Amino acid sequence: MTGSRAWARVGMLLALCITASGCGGSTVTTPLTPAEVAERYGYNTATSTMTPAYALVPEYRNPLDGYARDLLARECLQGVVDYQVVRPVPGDTELEEFRTGQAIFNEGVALRFGYPIFRAPATNGLVVDESVTMTEDILTAMKDCGKAADKRLGLIPDNIPFLIESAGWEAAATDPLVMSAASAWKACMAPLGIADLPEVPDLMPPPSMFPRWAVDEDGNYQGYLDLALTDKERDVAVADARCRGEAHYDEVRFKARVVGELQAIAADPEGFEAARTEFADYFQGISEVISALG
Repeated sequence: MTGSRAWARVGMLLALCITASGCGGSTVTTPLTPAEVAERYGYNTATSTMTPAYALVPEYRNPLDGYARDLLARECLQGVVDYQVVRPVPGDTELEEFRTGQAIFNEGVALRFGYPIFRAPATNGLVVDESVTMTEDILTAMKDCGKAADKRLGLIPDNIPFLIESAGWEAAATDPLVMSAASAWKACMAPLGIADLPEVPDLMPPPSMFPRWAVDEDGNYQGYLDLALTDKERDVAVADARCRGEAHYDEVRFKARVVGELQAIAADPEGFEAARTEFADYFQGISEVISALG
């Protein structure tokens, strides 16, 4: 699911959160301007490769969080099942960003993989070898170990950063420059003659490119596939990536997200700072687990 679709539903929740004290436990005082937020935190809107939610809250969606929890699970499940743990490494895949998990799509990716959504993942993501029979006892032990990890580390305090990131996606979905870039992309793609070409590149590939059995009655994608890459798919994907670049779509959308996130932070700077402190305190426990068990 693309960002604009994934986050649109939280706009009203964000509006409530930044005008009241319930979400972060803070009292809203004098708001800042987005430029003042950027200056306060040294956020360079021209050169940063991450939006403020990620750049200013380095613990937000940090893969080391899951790694620490896996380490606790491995220790907890000793004698029950062999629990496999792999430390996340930046750059271990060229198909998604390390922190955000968002898909990376460019001409190089398109040439090699077409649309990665059609390819099965390189690994099945299992932490227990697929040869192991998952009994009720093992499943119960895994659930109990997960609860024990939550009790030791606490729940991830990502509510405020999530809402800020969501504000960025919502801003990008309605930004005139983003819509203009999307129109330029669509015009660039028109010669391919795709009957159900979407209005925005985020919705590529269209339902017509999916096998009939891979989508539900509403045209929604159903799980990973493992399809052979055809010349036709590669040609469409490469053209798609090229047209996005020529329209500067990804660049313009990123800038719109940055503005939206800075506006959300500016509306309640004290709440944001409290969230940063809470996340830093939470991550101290993550670091201690990794130091002890990693």
